[in-house]
Parts: sequence; structure tokens; C-alpha cells
Amino acid sequence: MDMGQKIYSLRIQKGLTLEELGNMVGVGKSTVRKWENGMIANMKRDKILKVSEALDTTPAYLMGWEEEKKIISLDNVYQIGLKRFPMLGEIACGKPIYTNEDRESYIIAGTDIKADFCLKAKGDSMINARILNGDIVFL
Repeated sequence: MDMGQKIYSLRIQKGLTLEELGNMVGVGKSTVRKWENGMIANMKRDKILKVSEALDTTPAYLMGWEEEKKIISLDNVYQIGLKRFPMLGEIACGKPIYTNEDRESYIIAGTDIKADFCLKAKGDSMINARILNGDIVFL
């Protein structure tokens, strides 16, 4: 979006007429129309500053040096519940090994995982089941 389109868009969002914006900046409505249509390509710095103040934005945004910051609403974000799963050690993918039940750490994961604990996979014999060396297996 070029500067003229940004000025037009912000002016419409604020509900300002060409004349109202022109009065705020100190120019006529025909000058504002020419800015919006790209007929005046080189605006003076003081006018860019006044336009940005009138439209509640920054000169950098109008010039294309930064994008307008959008406020993101978190109202429609699905919240995921979390649960701590004890990591009880390693599980062999190949020859069996003893699992020590001393909790060495915890893994935080979603409550949608139906498990009581987890183990770290060791070995590569379960590759066809998509369990790779180092994966966390929930049991």
C-alpha cells in the first residue's frame, strides 16, 4: 500500500472528510485528494508529520518504513489445558532395559493426552512406528 492509499484508508477509518483532514493539516481538500490519488508524490516533511498526527499514526508508517501495528484479540483463541507428566527414564526400542522410577524430570503437555507418565525412546527399532531415538513416549 502506498502513502496515498494509507492516508485514504486511515482517513476513512477515522470518519474524516477531505476538508476536515485538510483543515487539520493546513491545506485544502483538493491537496488531500491529490495526496490520496498519488498526484503529489513528494509531500513536505512538515505535512507528513501533521497528517500522521491527525490520523493517529507515525510518519514512518505513512512512508512505508514500518507496518501499522495491529491489535490482536485473544477472545477467539482456544485455550489448551496443561498437565505435568513425570518422565520416568528411558524405554528401549530394541533390547529391554530397566526403567528407574525416580522422577528425573517432568514434561508439560496438553490435557488431551491420556497418559500417566512418559519415557524417552532409546534406539531405532521403532522407526516404522514413527518412534524415533529421543522421542517422548506417553504411557
